[in-house]
Amino acid sequence: MPSGRTVGHRNSSMRKTNQSEVCQVKYTANCSIIGSFRKHFDDILTVLDLFQGAGIRVLSPKRSAILNPIDEFVRLQSDPSGATDDEIESNALSNITRSDFVYVLCPGGYVGRTTCYELGWVYCRSIPVYFSHAPFDLPISVPRSMVVMPESLVHHVLNHGIVPSSGSK
Repeated sequence: MPSGRTVGHRNSSMRKTNQSEVCQVKYTANCSIIGSFRKHFDDILTVLDLFQGAGIRVLSPKRSAILNPIDEFVRLQSDPSGATDDEIESNALSNITRSDFVYVLCPGGYVGRTTCYELGWVYCRSIPVYFSHAPFDLPISVPRSMVVMPESLVHHVLNHGIVPSSGSK
């Protein structure tokens, strides 16, 4: 795979505490996971756990529960209680901007309106972006190199210290 954006190195240190080993993982990269929270939030949490377990810091979303599963704009328990939808989305966009890469979980290719908006933000900022499946409702071309299973992306980051070139720049 061609090289892409360089991220931090995976380092871990071991120390003995009361006869048990504790592993302290330093994060290799920052990312955001986007997609339809209403339709695929359990899958998003699975990818979040995979990334964090591999030392990739997920800036957005936080591991949380959905408060309003039938509403168009999903709110999480981790969202500030008094925040408007606009403020919550602004916070998500701020996290996306600080990400080394963005992962779009889109089973069956479904992206949705808010994710389309977020992808415009990602593309304008030249942030590498990857998709779990080729999207069918996105009005831009997505090269095959951008469609990567999350396990393959983790493997590449851990073995090469970089995210692969996504072609999104």
